[in-house]
Amino acid sequence: MGKKPDRWAFAMLAVIRILCNSFTAKMLPRNSATGLGASFVPSTGPDAAEDTKIRAQVQDQVQELAAQLSKEVANLAQQQKDIVDTQATVEDLASQLKAQTSSEDLAKLRAELASLVDRVASAESSCSATKKDI
Repeated sequence: MGKKPDRWAFAMLAVIRILCNSFTAKMLPRNSATGLGASFVPSTGPDAAEDTKIRAQVQDQVQELAAQLSKEVANLAQQQKDIVDTQATVEDLASQLKAQTSSEDLAKLRAELASLVDRVASAESSCSATKKDI
């Protein structure tokens, strides 16, 4: 039971990494305007350097966010594993408590023990009386 959540968490981590890699910003050639709409006009001169700088900053931010997201997913996977382990421990403790005798069972055992003590005492007194007779 504990292995399914682990597999699920690691599968989610892999999917997130794939998604992060597929959405990372890629530098476009200066003369390329595909996918950015008709209003895109490639910049030249000082604006091109500024665009390149901004794109690099965005790329760095995306990579930082992807790393943070990966860490969070890994932490969630560990927490899920801890929860599953804790649940298994609690279930084991519950089964151990069920296996132990209840207070009613203890009362019955005490009554049977008292009865046995009385019978042994009776047998001892009969035995000592028989010894006296012999």
